Amino acid sequence: MSQICQKRPALSTETGPLTLESVVAGLGAYPLPQTAIIPRLMRMTSDLNTDISSLVRVLASDPALVAKILQLSNSAFYGRQGVISSLNEAVMVLGFYTIRTLAVSASAYRLFRRDEDHEFEQELWRHSLAVGIGARLVARRVGSRQVEEEIFLCGVLHDIAKLVLLQEYPEIYKPVLKEAVESGLGHLIVESSQMGFTHADLGAIILEQWGFPPRVAGIVRRYNIPDLPFFIRERQGIGRADMAMPHMVCLAHEMANNLGYGFLEHTNDDLTLLPSAAHFHLDAAAIDELSQEMAMVYFDELGHYSKSMSSGRSEPLRGTTR
Repeated sequence: MSQICQKRPALSTETGPLTLESVVAGLGAYPLPQTAIIPRLMRMTSDLNTDISSLVRVLASDPALVAKILQLSNSAFYGRQGVISSLNEAVMVLGFYTIRTLAVSASAYRLFRRDEDHEFEQELWRHSLAVGIGARLVARRVGSRQVEEEIFLCGVLHDIAKLVLLQEYPEIYKPVLKEAVESGLGHLIVESSQMGFTHADLGAIILEQWGFPPRVAGIVRRYNIPDLPFFIRERQGIGRADMAMPHMVCLAHEMANNLGYGFLEHTNDDLTLLPSAAHFHLDAAAIDELSQEMAMVYFDELGHYSKSMSSGRSEPLRGTTR
């Protein structure tokens, strides 16, 4: 019998049992690390009454972030190749949502890369970037270009709770990751059995604390639904609501794993058998085309992030030193 099927005592920290409530209480409502303006930027880009000059003034207060935004905005992924040279131009050409995406993903990159010696975090970033790229490509493929920026953020941040757990509770979470691989059951089953919650549960709460729109937090909470067993779906109260965007992230997640941009996850030999592929009526040829495009864009974007973030190092969550 697999160890995961056996009843286990609750996992504990020095201050008591590890539960979703204790993790959230321990973390507190901290803002997205690396820049203090992100929460304000989230509010401004969600307000239809915000004007360009006001947004530019807020961004300009963080010159380091502006430099990263300009570097990333000239990526071929955004249809630009070295033509955007000023913040005003970037906002006018790319729009509020894209600027928000660039600012948040730049900050997330520094968080994932907080320590060059932590291969877990680096591998997790590579996977997260690949899923963001893949989700955007799926959105384009199925005719949902209007959600491209939002779905990219969902992909980049879908595993944010894994990072938090690795940084805050490494002695507990690393064994969970190891058993997920060795048992072949995957992260969701092992997390739910050993911790009583999944990284998707915690990730949604973290994004809510950071001020992300409810829909983004909801997608992160539900991106894994096609792979979830019934008892977890029942516990989360998941009904038959529109699942298009969670399916985009889920399919991108599986494509990334299949291409080798995974984070200690199993792979599926035939992606056409996935519920998310069936949801969008994607056959083997379509998925192969998406996967090839994903691979090409991924390496280009990985280089852009590395160049734009080459100076400076990120800070640990809440000043931790683990």
